[in-house]
Amino acid sequence: MERITSVEKKLNYSKPLTICQCCGIEFTANRNDAKYCSSSCRSRYWLGKNNQRIITLTVPDYADERFIELLKARVNELKNAFGPVHASNPVSETPDQAKVEKKFFETQKETYEYLGRMGYNNSRLPLVVNGIYCDVGLTIKKTEEGWETEVKV
Repeated sequence: MERITSVEKKLNYSKPLTICQCCGIEFTANRNDAKYCSSSCRSRYWLGKNNQRIITLTVPDYADERFIELLKARVNELKNAFGPVHASNPVSETPDQAKVEKKFFETQKETYEYLGRMGYNNSRLPLVVNGIYCDVGLTIKKTEEGWETEVKV
């Protein structure tokens, strides 16, 4: 009876070569059902497929509040330049017409529950202090105490 060692088993198994659905690069997949070469490509593909526009910024901890406010203002300018707040509302709002609701949450759970009630089910929370997450109509800033949110309502 022939004995096969674990090293020989590994040599007999070959990882499949697959083409990434996002960037088109051929890669060696770790799983048979892998579709993307990286988590970045997976996210990029999902965002493109669902027509999402997201900006995630990580600001150095030595950045002062003035720099962060200038950065937020620039991001808001860019968001307003790219069209309406929601696809269901084809009329673009000016900053004066849009009502912004600001809230502060200590826990991730509270923040996600609030965002879910406001219709933002695919949002991400910044993981570092001074990190800022911006989506159309939504800005989340991580502070030492928790998460500060601004939602256009």
